[in-house]
Amino acid sequence: MPNKINHNKRIISEKIIPKKQIANHDLISFKYNTLDGYDKNPLVYVLPTKNLKGKISGINFNYLKEYVVQELLKENDIEIKNPSSVNLKKFNLYKNAFRTYKIDDMVSVKIVEYKTDKMLKEERDEN
Repeated sequence: MPNKINHNKRIISEKIIPKKQIANHDLISFKYNTLDGYDKNPLVYVLPTKNLKGKISGINFNYLKEYVVQELLKENDIEIKNPSSVNLKKFNLYKNAFRTYKIDDMVSVKIVEYKTDKMLKEERDEN
């Protein structure tokens, strides 16, 4: 099993949303009610998917070091052509964190505002 990494210090805010409002490129957290799941509280960057009825695919930040998370957030033009073909320049960094989740097993979905390195730099420059 992969090591889980806590990114709570980078979370600026969370807001509960209905499951129907989950959109591509959202960063969401939720409780995952499944017996065989290792991470019961994933923090997931939702990737655009096609033909995944009742499911979402994304990159679970809890399996990535902060440097790798920042590299993902810098990616331009994130696109999935099909569930097994992700068009990310540095996908080898994230592939072990790629997951698919059943929407019906997701509870208490929250949209997350996440502090990037760019935001931290701007804060430092202001002070």
